[in-house]
Amino acid sequence: MSRARLLIVDDDPMFRQLLTRMLRKDYLIAVANDGVEAFAKASEHLPDVAIVDVQMPNWDGIKTLRAFRTHPDLRLVPVIILTGDAKKSTVLSAIQNGAADYLIKADLRNDDLIARIQRLLTRKSGAFPPGTPETNQKPSPTRPHESSPRPEPALAGVSSPPPAMQRTSTFDDQAIQSILDSWE
Repeated sequence: MSRARLLIVDDDPMFRQLLTRMLRKDYLIAVANDGVEAFAKASEHLPDVAIVDVQMPNWDGIKTLRAFRTHPDLRLVPVIILTGDAKKSTVLSAIQNGAADYLIKADLRNDDLIARIQRLLTRKSGAFPPGTPETNQKPSPTRPHESSPRPEPALAGVSSPPPAMQRTSTFDDQAIQSILDSWE
């Protein structure tokens, strides 16, 4: 069985090295210094999951996420935003632009990151353990191996991402509400 391919995108070489050491045992790792380099590498070798920082030179993480979502080959690649930027506007922008998950670097735990990556890989492959909510959903008629997207919560002033972006999102109503409550 081949290992999943991860693309780590961060302008901090020490943080890229930390993530690489943390994940290379279980995954094939590619790294990029910024969004421009990430987009080029991802276009050449499609990653299974991308882990992207927000604050970077050239293309920041949000611009990189938008570029992935508009590219026909990259639009369904799950993107985890892993950043030190915990501003509400940044989190909402990442969600709106199709981020599959959002983690704050200060809260990073190896087991949590690996669990989130595995959850995204499982959803992407369509292989869900028996009894999970995903197995109780009917497959999408256009993509038989993916679960039907869950309805996105209605956020004031926030439009839902296109359906293709919703398929890989790990955000649910409770997770988004928890994020929003932390700023109130």
